[in-house]
Amino acid sequence: MDDQRLKPGSFLLIVGVFLVAAAGMSNANIAEFDEHWEKRREAAEAAAKEVYKPDPFNVTNELNHAVIRHRGILRRELSGKNSKYKGPCLATNPMDRCWRCRKDWATDRKRLARCAMGFGRGATGGVRGKIYIVTDPSDGDAANPRYGTLRWGAMQAAPLWITFAKSMVIRLTQELLVASDKTIDGRGAQVHVARGGAGITVQFARNVIITNLHVHDVKHSDGGVVRDSPTHVGPRTRADGDGISLFAATDVWVDHISMSMCEDGLIDVVQGSTGITKHYAPEWEWKNWAWHSDGDLFMNGAYFQASNGAISRKIKSSDMVKPKPGSYVRRLTRFAGALSCRPGEPC
Repeated sequence: MDDQRLKPGSFLLIVGVFLVAAAGMSNANIAEFDEHWEKRREAAEAAAKEVYKPDPFNVTNELNHAVIRHRGILRRELSGKNSKYKGPCLATNPMDRCWRCRKDWATDRKRLARCAMGFGRGATGGVRGKIYIVTDPSDGDAANPRYGTLRWGAMQAAPLWITFAKSMVIRLTQELLVASDKTIDGRGAQVHVARGGAGITVQFARNVIITNLHVHDVKHSDGGVVRDSPTHVGPRTRADGDGISLFAATDVWVDHISMSMCEDGLIDVVQGSTGITKHYAPEWEWKNWAWHSDGDLFMNGAYFQASNGAISRKIKSSDMVKPKPGSYVRRLTRFAGALSCRPGEPC
């Protein structure tokens, strides 16, 4: 795979093709909805129609079957005389199994682009682009970001695979606008988007992977002039303080992110975003679904509101994943969130 390093000025001066949207969407933090944003909105609508899957069962069944196949492989690996788990790397789902236990993950980072599953399975991020290394944690000028910063890489029109030279804490002065065909890859470093700064926004963009970041203590931003591409800069209004906001975004994979203490929400997926493994539905829709709780463990005021819809589809046992009781949550989530990865070792 291409492992060239990006140099200043080596980007293409084009506006990438972006993501999804539904008719009648609002301007969403865009103070001046000019021709540039209108073109991005139109491209987003076209992408949404292309990616939209009217029958979600096909997508969920594909993922369930992969989990069941992986479970059989995992059992065989842990069976026999050497059945005890002895090593630091145990990939407990098919997406992690695709890359995590390989020693060469740091020199073959783009392998991750083969691993997405679920509704965001079309996400390959910046696999067709060069590698751009973030060396500067500052974010002093959102209108004219410096080369070496995360903002400079995120707003480029050309595909990029963004990595980090070292562990760092980034305080964003304005929301970080991520353009299409980008991977933000924090593996091998401890990267925190935090300290009361703004969050990450994927708006009218397509094909984005965000992996292995810590996003916390995000606050609202009052708006200002923000550059969203090499050829366009404009005013933004207030951002509410979401950790990651997906607005009319298509083919997005948010992977191994540790999130907490965001002023508004952790992840906000709105306005026709499509091809993402997270879904919002209003009460009038979900109350007709057939969702029930059995054996859950509720703590700290958590609760589950069942829906009363009848099951109209015959479900085979092979299509189901048997759940574990709530007391298993620590075991089930032991590899969740940002990972501690060292080059040359399984992650």
